[in-house]
Amino acid sequence: MAPGAVVTLLAAFVVPGIPVWPWIGLVIATMAFPALLPLLERMIPRRTTTPGAVRFSRFSGDLIRIGERLVLQTAFLAHQAQLAANAIFVTLWRLVVSRRGLLTWLSAEEAERRSDLSLPGFIHRMGTAGLVGLIVAAGAAFLRPETLPVALAWAGLWVLSPVIAYAASLPRAPILLPTLALAEIQSMRIIGRRTWRFFETYVTAEENWLPPDNFQEDPADLAHRTSPTNIGLYLLSVLVAREFGWIGRVEMVERLENTLATINRLEQHEGHLFNWYDTTSSQPLSPRYVSSVDSGNLAGHLLTIAQGCLRESGRKSGSEVASGIRDTILLFKEAAGGLLGAHSMIEVVSAADLDRAVEEMEELVDSLGRGERNETAVLRSMREVALTVQDIAQTAAAGGLGHEVSQLADTLMRTVGSHLRDAESDAASNLEDRLSRLATSAASFANMDFAFLLDPANKLLAVGYSMSESALDGSHYDLLASEARLASFIGIAQGDLPPAHWFHLGRPMTPLGTEAALISWSGSMFEYLMPYLVMRTPPGSVLDATYRAVVRRQIEYGRSRSIPWGISESAFAARDTRLIYQYSAFGVPGLGFERGLSEDLVVAPYATVLAAMVDPKAAFDNLEELAGLGALGRFGFYESIDFTTTRVPDDGQPVLVKAFMAHHQGMTLVALANVLFAGLIRDLFHSEPLVMATELLLHEQIPRDVEVARPRAEEVAASTRLQQRSETVVRRFSSPHTRLPVTHLLSNGRYSVMITGAGSGYSQLGRQSVTRWREDATSDEFGSYIYIKDESSGRSWSAGYQPRRVEASQYTVLLSEDHAEISRRDGVVETTLQVVVSAEDDAEVRRLTLTNLGAVELELE
Repeated sequence: MAPGAVVTLLAAFVVPGIPVWPWIGLVIATMAFPALLPLLERMIPRRTTTPGAVRFSRFSGDLIRIGERLVLQTAFLAHQAQLAANAIFVTLWRLVVSRRGLLTWLSAEEAERRSDLSLPGFIHRMGTAGLVGLIVAAGAAFLRPETLPVALAWAGLWVLSPVIAYAASLPRAPILLPTLALAEIQSMRIIGRRTWRFFETYVTAEENWLPPDNFQEDPADLAHRTSPTNIGLYLLSVLVAREFGWIGRVEMVERLENTLATINRLEQHEGHLFNWYDTTSSQPLSPRYVSSVDSGNLAGHLLTIAQGCLRESGRKSGSEVASGIRDTILLFKEAAGGLLGAHSMIEVVSAADLDRAVEEMEELVDSLGRGERNETAVLRSMREVALTVQDIAQTAAAGGLGHEVSQLADTLMRTVGSHLRDAESDAASNLEDRLSRLATSAASFANMDFAFLLDPANKLLAVGYSMSESALDGSHYDLLASEARLASFIGIAQGDLPPAHWFHLGRPMTPLGTEAALISWSGSMFEYLMPYLVMRTPPGSVLDATYRAVVRRQIEYGRSRSIPWGISESAFAARDTRLIYQYSAFGVPGLGFERGLSEDLVVAPYATVLAAMVDPKAAFDNLEELAGLGALGRFGFYESIDFTTTRVPDDGQPVLVKAFMAHHQGMTLVALANVLFAGLIRDLFHSEPLVMATELLLHEQIPRDVEVARPRAEEVAASTRLQQRSETVVRRFSSPHTRLPVTHLLSNGRYSVMITGAGSGYSQLGRQSVTRWREDATSDEFGSYIYIKDESSGRSWSAGYQPRRVEASQYTVLLSEDHAEISRRDGVVETTLQVVVSAEDDAEVRRLTLTNLGAVELELE
């Protein structure tokens, strides 16, 4: 076809009397027709559930791609004609004239290997096309000048075809993220420096160099347990701390060696760690259980650690030394700002002494960054100044002016000392050997057997394996949009799982504007973006489109509720009997299958940092808003802010959950490294040969006719209605003893229930009484009641205060438009009574929930 098309165009441009446009139209139609036929078929949707906006977006994209392909075909037409003519001539010559070389051929692989993909290589191979273009232009100019403009357009494309081919062969450039200003980058670094202090403080020899699961401030409690995910993220955080310059090379190696040595001592099963260990004894906690998602996280992170150690081998210290020390100085200045200003003299030191010492330290950092002096000499001078800062801070702390400043002065001294150890160390070759051994050990620990976690019946990963039952868990990870995605990928990469397993993962999608996104179980940022810490998402892939759509949806949902955005699983404002915060999964309605997503409103700052890998500018602005609400603490951002109406105090202010979870701290650090160092951690993971051989799975495109679902559409609508409610809709009382009985009326227009804050009341259908009632403001003892009795102690009480009148240690009444709720705590038993009236039927429903908050089994009647 190509030779005939070129001859046709040449004749139209140079032969008088031949109409130009009909023949050009014929050539273009001949090239476009094969591509347009499938497009006509796609105009008829295969699935009627695909939204019109999504279909239109897909169709428009197809039309644009066909246009782009047509331009390329036009540009390469002369080159294709030359190749076809050469093939025809060579074939005829061998068949008719020479009768030699009839079996000579070149495989596609060999042809690709011989191809020079540089611009000169393209010009060399496609130079004939440019010559044809010049001939066409010259012929039109001399023989038929009226066709010269259109002939020049075609000839220009042919002359430029080598350049066009070179540009088209380059890898697709990633979608550029909104850039951060220098001040914003520095703010992000300070957030990271605060966050690293968590691991710096609590990963110690007493904890066997394992990261404790969490720390909460009030009451102060450090959870002496850890999980494989905690361990993996801590190890990645060590790499990140080295990249930012907060620790030196020797300290990085020591921390990695200490933790990997502990891993080697831990009891394991088939190469897997159990899901919980005591950090002080290194013993697994009961029940012993192998978690698929935890193992996948640890394996993926260990492979990244191995590549990080290989990268660090032979690498010299650079600008990160000055940057890391500067971060620590700025953090110290934030804490010390104004501390001594109100005290002109504390014993023998003053605010001016501290200011001079800090200024001298900053001058030395600037000198180090410019490379004006010997690094070792500058670091030694820094150590002397840091010692002065430390002495002043300790004096201030002794004077009662804040231990935080003293601790940060110690941190500054450790940071300088860590880099000075590197500068003064003579054992460079020994350090390279240690890094090599670390890489080998990390890769060895990552070689876990995932085969036994696969359920052969449905080709899905079980949630885990119970050692006590010697059996797989009955639940499975069956969605691609899940935090277990990394475990599936690693299992396939290592050959433990068949590639078909990847395609057994469900891909239900939900429409979000003109796009569609994968649905997860709880609609949390954790499920979507945690694997993105190490796994790339090629531009245009289904995961790439999902990440962007989900972050946009999170932002929109936060704005619709007039709160900062970023909802994910986290601790929230509910405590157990030891006053420890409880933990649960939270998400955005419409993104998850789980029920009740619209009932809670818990914002987790770490979710915003994860989203910074998708939209850093929007994430930075949201972090600023969260900091304005007091969410920034000693170790970075606190765990969450609970805006849920039923858990906020009477003043209506959201509850700040002052805790720090190890895995959220680790995710924050790794996400910041990816944002500020252009995907560094993902690059390390994908430099592993096993990963490189498997990453084709990640190139999956969005299906054209998606089977969309709208999970919990009623909750999406409910969350929209919630923003229109006034704050006075929910009435909250903390005692049944009010001056007058508090009353609340529930009705569907026919059936009505009146309930008081003490649990009394009546039911009525129309004008007919269903229960007896006598109005008496002094006794309030008529109604429908539920009694509870503890069989072991004989103690009994009622779900409300009436009629038993037993005082509860905690009593809460919530009265809203659609239901009434009475909660009370009696010893270790928490009782919740919910009363609703059916909107469809003339009936009332009373649901009683009993919770045993103690450690001993109870028998209740």
